[in-house]
Amino acid sequence: MRKQFLRCLSMLMFVLILPLMGLISTIKVQAVEGQSGFANPEYSFTTIDDSAISTTSKGQVTVIVFGSLTCGNTQATTKSISGSSWVSSSDIRVIFADWTNKPKAEVSAFAKTYGCDSITFCYDEKAQGTIYHAMWAYYGLFHDPSAGGTLPFTALIDKNNQVRQVLTGNQSANSIMSEIEKFEDVDYEKPAPNPSLDIKGTENYDYVNQVLELVNQTRAAKGVSPLKLDQQLVESAMQRAAEISMYYSHTRPDGSLCFTISDRGTKKAENIAVGQSSPQHVMDSWNNSSGHYANIMDADMTSIGIGCFVDRKGICHWVQFFDNAAAAEPSVSGTKEVSRSITIQKSWLHLKTQEKQEFSCKDINRTLKMDIFHTNQEFASSNPELLLSSFTFKSDKEAVAQVQEDGTVLLKGPGKAMITASLKSDASISVCQTISVSQHNYTDKVIAPTQTNKGYTLHTCTSCNSSYKDSYVPRLEKPVPQKNKVYKVGKFQYKVIKSAKKGGTVELKAPINKKLKSVSIDSTVKINGYTFKISSIAKNAFKGNGKLEKVTIGANVTKIGANAFSDCKKLKKITIKSKKLQSVGKNALKNIYKKAVISVPKEKKKAYKKLFNGKGQKKTVIIK
Repeated sequence: MRKQFLRCLSMLMFVLILPLMGLISTIKVQAVEGQSGFANPEYSFTTIDDSAISTTSKGQVTVIVFGSLTCGNTQATTKSISGSSWVSSSDIRVIFADWTNKPKAEVSAFAKTYGCDSITFCYDEKAQGTIYHAMWAYYGLFHDPSAGGTLPFTALIDKNNQVRQVLTGNQSANSIMSEIEKFEDVDYEKPAPNPSLDIKGTENYDYVNQVLELVNQTRAAKGVSPLKLDQQLVESAMQRAAEISMYYSHTRPDGSLCFTISDRGTKKAENIAVGQSSPQHVMDSWNNSSGHYANIMDADMTSIGIGCFVDRKGICHWVQFFDNAAAAEPSVSGTKEVSRSITIQKSWLHLKTQEKQEFSCKDINRTLKMDIFHTNQEFASSNPELLLSSFTFKSDKEAVAQVQEDGTVLLKGPGKAMITASLKSDASISVCQTISVSQHNYTDKVIAPTQTNKGYTLHTCTSCNSSYKDSYVPRLEKPVPQKNKVYKVGKFQYKVIKSAKKGGTVELKAPINKKLKSVSIDSTVKINGYTFKISSIAKNAFKGNGKLEKVTIGANVTKIGANAFSDCKKLKKITIKSKKLQSVGKNALKNIYKKAVISVPKEKKKAYKKLFNGKGQKKTVIIK
């Protein structure tokens, strides 16, 4: 009973922790050399199709994945197997067995997420039923059940019904096949070598130091010895950070487990994250996840490598890689623009570029380059930029667009051309962009003159909409603005004081928008094409504008009317450019900001001090 209790307690802990864990602790235990394995215990499981399947089979290798639907490692292992080249081999059968007595509907839904008919999914709604006992029977062949382990448990059974191995933790399809090939020849279509390419990004070593400090602060708070930064692990972590920008998983883009990045130490762990904007942000995320926090606090670990890879959109990709070997401490700081070589499974590579670019005829002889990036299927916001040096290029119409070896496209003439970028490491992987260049095709239109515009002939290109004008005809003369009439021009209303073709004057009557923060009054204004001097600011022009903070008064203003800026309580600065100012009306500056500054022409300072005296402003207002 005690042994069974320990088994239940251990597995309950897995269910609570594993969905959040960043640790993939892979433990591989093989039979003693020369031993052919253990006799396969026979069990019968119920499939989601309500048929029965036996754990024994002659002539086939059997892979049984005992896992939990909510376990991250189980999900990763199942996903990797479902996308493998060997899962449909007639020499291999794969059984997934949920040990957590989930109902058929939930296991069926889990199966649908992987869309792999070659995996037989099984369920057992009875607590501690057949699957539960089978799992511990297989596990006990190679492990001490009371010590626990990391889900999923993957049993490998040869064609002669001998259990040859039980793996624990996240397994990639590649690692499982590597173990199978140690004891059995299987017939399956070997995949082509994984393609490789170079990606571009920024590595932030200042963030490395900040994360290290935060890690050791977290450990110190619980009395755990500090970790040391290791040169090799930093390089490994930076490589992994670049890799997770391509495929966000503890499985590397080439299908191998993350631990293959380093051959140091006897114990390893990895934490990954994406999207956090700062060291504190990512450490908060990790510390609030039990699995990640356990890695950070593991007293057996002595060394750490930290990676931060920033992609083309500024998204940070974070990695912590731990081990228990001695550290060779580096000195790192700053940021560095880098390229990293990535090997990735073909099915996980998703090339993208701007599908179509259209140019007008005036763009002929322009050069451009394709922007090629990758969309991370596990985190769609990650779009690392791919180096064009990883590709070969071809244009199907060089009369329209020529392309050089480095990907530079030269627009040569009108028409359409397709530029194809093919990956050097696998020419079957490509991405295309259509280039369209239009011709000039002019139509003519005669535009008659008006009071505001000249007449002309307009020549417009129907291909690119570019145009030019010629054959100008003088505009019709506009009537001179009438005296006392108010016109709206720009931000203000102006009242005509003196009507004349030349030498006319206007008064700035009021702003159109009563909530302006800054006002600049020019020396002149054009109305109907005629230039008028702005000679005065009307009574009450800006009165009560509670948002006005700054005013510049133009060079031709001779008069500021009563209450012109009254109750502009935020008005802090008035600049007088006019040397002609003759009068300032009563309370023109009443209730402006008490420490406002009025800047006047140097030679007019004395006269303007008298002119502005007693216009309603506080004595603390400065005239300089």
